[in-house]
Amino acid sequence: MSKSNTAWTCYLWTRALIGTPDFILDTLHAASLLDSGHPWWGGLTLAFPVLAVAAAAASVLVGRLRSGNPMGCAKFALLTLRALVALFEGLFESAPQLVLQLVVVFRGVHLEDLALLTDIDERFSWPWFRGLFHVLSMCFSFLSLVVTLVYYNEERWTSARPERFLSVLGLSVSCVMYRVFVCAVLFSTAPMWSVIITAVLYLTNLAVFKGTGQSWESILFSYAHLLAPSGFAKGAGDGFHSYTHHRRRFSYAGGDGGKAAPAVSSEVERAKINQEALIRRVKVSHILFTVTSVVIVVPYVVCLELYVFAADPQVLAADHSALISSLRSRALLYTIPVPLLLFSALFTYLHFAEARRGRDAARHWYAITPHRNRSASVPPTPHASTLTPKRGNILADAAAGDAATLPLASAPPPAYLEEEEREHLHAPHNNHVPNGDTRLRCAEIRRQSGEN
Repeated sequence: MSKSNTAWTCYLWTRALIGTPDFILDTLHAASLLDSGHPWWGGLTLAFPVLAVAAAAASVLVGRLRSGNPMGCAKFALLTLRALVALFEGLFESAPQLVLQLVVVFRGVHLEDLALLTDIDERFSWPWFRGLFHVLSMCFSFLSLVVTLVYYNEERWTSARPERFLSVLGLSVSCVMYRVFVCAVLFSTAPMWSVIITAVLYLTNLAVFKGTGQSWESILFSYAHLLAPSGFAKGAGDGFHSYTHHRRRFSYAGGDGGKAAPAVSSEVERAKINQEALIRRVKVSHILFTVTSVVIVVPYVVCLELYVFAADPQVLAADHSALISSLRSRALLYTIPVPLLLFSALFTYLHFAEARRGRDAARHWYAITPHRNRSASVPPTPHASTLTPKRGNILADAAAGDAATLPLASAPPPAYLEEEEREHLHAPHNNHVPNGDTRLRCAEIRRQSGEN
C-alpha cells in the first residue's frame, strides 16, 4: 500500500473512531435534555446530525449531476456515507454541536449535573451521567472538528517538514477555540443578532473567495472558514488529495471537482506553479480570517453591553440574565477572548511563514535547474516521469539548437529520496498522494549544500 493510501486510510479510521462516539454521545446528550424538560435544546441537538446527512447527500447529488454518471440507490448511499464520514459529519454536526453545547452551559442548563462530576457521593447516578455525557460530547465534537479541518486543508504529517503539519494543527486548534467561544457567548446573549452576524460573515467569505478566482467549492469552504482559515489548498494542486498534474481533480463525494491542471514543462516548474498559487491563496485566506476575527469583537462587545451589562434593567430584561451569574463579569468575558485571538493570529502567521518557505524553496529549485525554454509545455503522461525525458527527444532537441522547445532534465533529487519521488510520479490512479514536500526538501538540501 502506498504512503498516500495509508494516509487516507488512517484519516478515515481516525474519523470513524472519533465520529462514532461523537454521534452516540450527542444522541445521549439530546435524550438527557429531552428527559429533563428542555425540548428546544434537545431538538436542536438531534437536528444537526440530520443536517450533516442532508449536506453529504446534496454533495453526492451535485457530483453526480456534474459528472453525468448515473448511480443506483446503493452506490448513492455508499458515497453519501463516505462523504459524511470524511467531511460533513465534522463540519455540519460537530461544529454547530460544539457551539450549542457551550450555549447550553452558558445559559445554565444542566449546570448542576456538571457540578456533580466532582461529587463522590453522586458518582454513577443519572444526573452524574448527564454531566459526563455533556463533557465527553464537547470533547469529541472538538476533536472531530479539528481533525476534519486539518484534513480539509489538505495537510498530513510528514517527516520531511513536521513543522508544516504542526503549524496547520495549531492554526485549527487556536482559531476554533476563539471563534467557538465568541459564537457561544453571542448566541447565548443575542441569538437573532448572532444569526445575522454569522450570515454576513459567510457572505463576506464567499464574496472574497469568488472575487479572487476560487471555484464554486468556495460555497463549502466559506462555511468552514467561519471556524478556521480554510480553502487555501483547493485548486492549488499541492494537496495530498489531488494529483492534478496527471489527471482531473475529483471531489471527495464523486464527480468532477475542478478543471484539468495546465500542462507544464517539468516537475520542477510544476512545483513552482503550485507553490506560487498556494501562497496567494494562503494570503487571501489568512488576511480575511484575521480581519474578520478582529471585526467581530465589535458586535461581541456591543451585545455584551446591551444584553448583559446594561445599567437600565428595562433594557431587554428578558435576555438580561441569559448568561449564568459566574460569567457576568467584564473581566472574564473581555479577558478570555484576548489570548485566544492572539494565539490564533500567532499560528496564522506561523502557517503563512511555512507556506512562504515552501514557495521560496520551489523558486530556488526552479532557479538552479537548467532550462532551454521554461515556457515550453509538454503534456504529462500518467506512466512517464517528467524528471527524465526520453533519450530520443534529448538528441532531437540538441540538434535543433536555439529552436529547441523541450527543457533539459531537471536536477535529480538525492538518492535517498528517489524511491519516494518515484512513488509520487507513478501513482496516476491514486486520489490521495503526498504533496510537494519531497520536491521542496530537494530544493532545501541543494540550497544548504550551496551555502556550505
